[in-house]
Amino acid sequence: QGAPEWQSLGSGLNGPVHTLLVHKGVLYAGGAFTASGSATGLNGIAAWNGSTWSALEGGVSNADSSAVIVRALAAFEDEIFVAGRFNQIAFGHGLISVGQIARVTWNHAERFWRWSPLGYGASYPIGQWDEFLPPWATTILIRSFASATLSSAATVPSSVAATPAVVCVAWRGA
Repeated sequence: QGAPEWQSLGSGLNGPVHTLLVHKGVLYAGGAFTASGSATGLNGIAAWNGSTWSALEGGVSNADSSAVIVRALAAFEDEIFVAGRFNQIAFGHGLISVGQIARVTWNHAERFWRWSPLGYGASYPIGQWDEFLPPWATTILIRSFASATLSSAATVPSSVAATPAVVCVAWRGA
């Protein structure tokens, strides 16, 4: 048997990967990419099924067409929580506004991913998950790399909001 070696996953992705998540035997990548070979429309998030990368029903986007960056992924049951720099998600045949964070749920009956907002979200891109507690605890703690405020979702003291790398907020809800 030869020495272990790195192997590419398909054609790779056409931009940097910032976060990885393995959930229910599937590898998910989040980052600043849009395609892998002939698979287009990945929009910052993609699933690797063992042979190809695929989109999660339109993924995330920005209204001003600026670059999308997915920086955090977490999962529970059939839901994947996605955070980063984006302000729209695919919804039906259109787009709806979100605040840098959303969830995508696998619909077993109809065999597709359905995106939904996670409360009002944040007004500034989310840097990473500090801690993710599963939804039965109904809490996600987030630390951003830059100052952040929450859009009507909570109050962040100005002393904290103005200090990079210390913003910590919790989502409590369904």
